[in-house]
Amino acid sequence: MAFVIDTSIIIDAPPDRVFKVLTDFGAYSQWNDLLLFHSGDPIVGSKLKLELRLPDGKGFVFEPTVITCEKNLCFAWLARTMMKGVFDGEHRFELTQLEGNRTQLRNIEYYSGMLSPLFQRSPMMRDADKGFEQMNEALKTRVESLQSTA
Repeated sequence: MAFVIDTSIIIDAPPDRVFKVLTDFGAYSQWNDLLLFHSGDPIVGSKLKLELRLPDGKGFVFEPTVITCEKNLCFAWLARTMMKGVFDGEHRFELTQLEGNRTQLRNIEYYSGMLSPLFQRSPMMRDADKGFEQMNEALKTRVESLQSTA
């Protein structure tokens, strides 16, 4: 059993600028209220230490592994609960260049594993898509504001 959260947004900037902001982990605290990066690099095989901050003020730290880092195209990590197949989350940021120096960003998470049906019904997942959309909007605002000052 598996489920997916898939959101997207159009950003008025080319993919290279979007990718640069997306992978500048040290600056996340300046624009991202959902994720806080503690450590790690956007390099395949690198272990990240992230903190997901929920709207109710609660949060949790997790340590996914970078599985894809294709400059200006895609950045992805895989997080596992316990061991493979229990509850896995593959998070992907996919960038597509559009006409007029714009970028479509897809912010996607693929959940799978034995416990995915249980997690899908959990209170934390109830508004997860809204959190993804909030992050998309914040990224758009950050990229476009940096572009206007460049």
